[in-house]
Amino acid sequence: MRSFLPFAAALLVPASAYAQGDLSPPAGVPAAGMKTLAQVEPRTAIPPSPAVPIAGPHFTIGARGSYYLTGNVTVSSGSPIVINSGGVTLDLNGYTISSNSGSPNGTAITINFSDVTVTNGHIVGGGFVNGIFSSSTAHNLIVSRVSVQGCDKRGIVLLSDSTLVEGCTVSNIPSLVVLEAAGIRAGVVRNSTARDCASYAINGITVSDCIGEVTAPGTLLGSGIFASVVINSSARNMGSGPAMNATESATNCTAYSTTGSALTGGVLQNCVAVSTNGGVGITCTTATNCKSTTSNNVSIVAKTASFCHVSRTAGGVALQATNAIGCSAEAGSTVTAANKSLGTP
Repeated sequence: MRSFLPFAAALLVPASAYAQGDLSPPAGVPAAGMKTLAQVEPRTAIPPSPAVPIAGPHFTIGARGSYYLTGNVTVSSGSPIVINSGGVTLDLNGYTISSNSGSPNGTAITINFSDVTVTNGHIVGGGFVNGIFSSSTAHNLIVSRVSVQGCDKRGIVLLSDSTLVEGCTVSNIPSLVVLEAAGIRAGVVRNSTARDCASYAINGITVSDCIGEVTAPGTLLGSGIFASVVINSSARNMGSGPAMNATESATNCTAYSTTGSALTGGVLQNCVAVSTNGGVGITCTTATNCKSTTSNNVSIVAKTASFCHVSRTAGGVALQATNAIGCSAEAGSTVTAANKSLGTP
């Protein structure tokens, strides 16, 4: 039998047997081995407001780089921050930009160039016409984690389609003006909320995981959400316009309207709509697995409705379609369709 004693003996050799003496220290003075924060991410500080609020631009950004607020900014008129360069990141650092002007004028943050990111702060007050605004010539813009409250016409409006608004909230935008007036407008809007808007609450190409609410009674202009594609979102309109207008498609959405149509669009799937005072619930090309309730108008008007459920509380035609497949209706509600199948009454 092979012996393991030599191997065991080797394990018992004291560590001092391998010692080679003291190590020589490195030559010269030890130097720092890590970069400072300023070296890793060079940033330019934007100073807070002076004791007396200023009029006009508080700070104009004219060079590429990273900028951050060091305190709250208040103006008595005009636009506090104007971005006149591309390649800019502006961190509001949790601070608030406000205006104490007696009448709305100026924009809290004006973006005039492409490739700009604005993040992490607040805009407050009726002294501004706009919270954050950019023209259609400024592309590749991102606005994230910003709240805007009480601006006269626009909350966060980025007119180029190659723009993103994410994780933002906008409230109390009172003016009834053109389509570009909105609580939030961007090419893509995600995880954001716009409430108490008089015109369009959220307007975009793709809107997902959002809430949009219009609260101006009687207006025909706006929608809670107006977009090509809407996903996992909710819209409400207390006026007479549609709560949600999804021109291409809506999936997993809810829409509520007090007077007008609740939900209009192209292809709708897994959506719920309610219209309480004379409006149509859903108007679309194709509705699949949708549910709609109305007071005294048609619940769903579609070319093809599949596995939908309708209710018209006043009774009468609740579903009007060319093809109705596997649909159902509450008692007193009827279905009008050229082709009915799979148990559609």
